Amino acid sequence: SFLVSDVGGVSAAMAKVSKKKPGHQAMMDFLTIGIDMMTSEATRELLKDKEKIPHSGAKLIELQREAWGPLGYDAEIGCQALNEVDPKGQKELAAKKEEFMVTSMRAYIRAIHDRRPAKLERSKNIPRGVILEFFEACDTRMSLPETMEALLLHLVEKKSVPNQVIIGMQREMLEDFGWEADHGCQMLGRIPEDYPNDKQMVQYFQKWQQVAQQTCMKAIQQHQANGGEMPEGVQGQGPQIQKVDPELIPFVKKAKSEIENMTDKERQEFINDEQMKKKLQVFMNLPPESRMSYTKKLPDDQKVEFVKAQMIFQEVMIKHIQEQHGQEAVPNAMQAAKGGYAATPSGAPQQQDMM
Repeated sequence: SFLVSDVGGVSAAMAKVSKKKPGHQAMMDFLTIGIDMMTSEATRELLKDKEKIPHSGAKLIELQREAWGPLGYDAEIGCQALNEVDPKGQKELAAKKEEFMVTSMRAYIRAIHDRRPAKLERSKNIPRGVILEFFEACDTRMSLPETMEALLLHLVEKKSVPNQVIIGMQREMLEDFGWEADHGCQMLGRIPEDYPNDKQMVQYFQKWQQVAQQTCMKAIQQHQANGGEMPEGVQGQGPQIQKVDPELIPFVKKAKSEIENMTDKERQEFINDEQMKKKLQVFMNLPPESRMSYTKKLPDDQKVEFVKAQMIFQEVMIKHIQEQHGQEAVPNAMQAAKGGYAATPSGAPQQQDMM
């Protein structure tokens, strides 16, 4: 078993499932058990078996949820309690939850890599289910701290946009799923022809594209906040990225730190404040070259609040776009796919082709 059989002196087999909401210690115990389970060699070996476990991600979730029973809590109630953790008022629990989530992502990506076949496919089409999981896995990898570290290292050493680093990760992921990278790129470029009316496929494709672009943008912004120079070739790489004035870097860092400690509800209330909405509207109506000057003229305390509002507003807009993969998004995603998921085997793919 990957779960502890005795928690607090109560046998797992004898534990009664409570319909009550778990408290701080119970949630800490669940997260600790889950982290230990996901980092164990036993779990790693279990997830390698493709025949018994077709979907490693689904199995990981199943193993995680099983830990609530021995603790005496209903899995649905326990998971809901974790979703409601306040990062500001429950810092220890929030930090443990973050560790649990990152460990989950690492275990999932590791399992996919461990399942890479010895021989890669070079002729067959990629099944629909594999394409969808490939998109999800790429999105997951973009969220890992080590991915951001790799992008920031590239920015420091190469002083260029790290799009090729992301493309390399995407190609590596294709081969983890069993498809030779160049052949896999060609097959994925056939999505418009093979799945012309598949709305879910288009949604997954567009989200995959957006997540990769946003990760690249976030790395550039973090690099600037760390005092790095704006890399060459930023213009045209997705949404416009504005260079951060060195004078504003301390305010950007403080705003980012405060946002991380805000709940979703607090973020929404913050940007819905009438005065802040008016300031944002004035800001958006200014020409791009005047926006930095406008921000710099604000008093220091207002600079932090205004930068924070801009960052939250951008997050909300990105989330809104991701949720609205409806009818208007379909033609754009299909057009992007028709342009080529990747270049020919002899050519390096462009950022817009792979993301």
